[in-house]
Amino acid sequence: MHICIYANCQGIGVAKLLKVLCGGRIKMEFSVHENYKLIAGTGDLDEFKINLRRADLFVYQPIGTSHEWFCTERGGNNLTEELSIDCQSISIPYVYNNGFWPYYREGGFHNMQAFREIYDAGGNALDAIQAYESRKLFFDILERTRSSFSILKEREASTDVKIANYMIDTYRDTQMLFTQNHPTSTVFGHIASQPLNRLGVKFDEEWDQIIKGLDANYAGLPGYYPVDYYCLSEGGISYVDRPDAEYKNYYHGLIYAAFDQWLNESVVDNTKHC
Repeated sequence: MHICIYANCQGIGVAKLLKVLCGGRIKMEFSVHENYKLIAGTGDLDEFKINLRRADLFVYQPIGTSHEWFCTERGGNNLTEELSIDCQSISIPYVYNNGFWPYYREGGFHNMQAFREIYDAGGNALDAIQAYESRKLFFDILERTRSSFSILKEREASTDVKIANYMIDTYRDTQMLFTQNHPTSTVFGHIASQPLNRLGVKFDEEWDQIIKGLDANYAGLPGYYPVDYYCLSEGGISYVDRPDAEYKNYYHGLIYAAFDQWLNESVVDNTKHC
């Protein structure tokens, strides 16, 4: 069986956990194509088309009509025309949550308004670090977590695979994400088990028991946002009972970087008014 996966980097994790959970019951070969690279013109489009035509199972994250040929909606002039009549299709959600940590940097700085207010009031990076270490700042972790889950539930309303309710029920006592969109093996396992159920694969034991022996980042995706005191107190997580040893390096480093950016922006603003 050839399984063609069309998703962002999460497709890598789905493929690896499909293989692990299947356990050789079905002979599988995989082709994983990252949608954002194909849309940007940096992916191998010819290879993608070949694998679409070969696919027995097409696993994909939905892409809308604004992306024209790369859209996944059936019936249009798009990539789905490459699939054979016998090919099964299973849609999976894009997993994302920006509420598990007080703040982070991905492209830009996220959720760092509390520090900008300190800088605007005349404070510097050391003042911001002191405020952070006081553990009295508020980062609205629970509301951001809830909002991200709400968006996930909206996304998966039209997908075959569901993950939101599982994450909502277990995220406090089980690690779900390393970064805002890089899931752990637990999340990938829950996603991968559902296509296998549709294919009739019967597990010798529950899927979550199967993956217990795997590394939490079996997918090998990069990045990690450390657990700090705010994750524990404001976020209410319980899968660890203390902050990660490296939390200061990461979160203090972001404070310094954000202050440098604030200084540069201030210089530009002052120049404009000269």
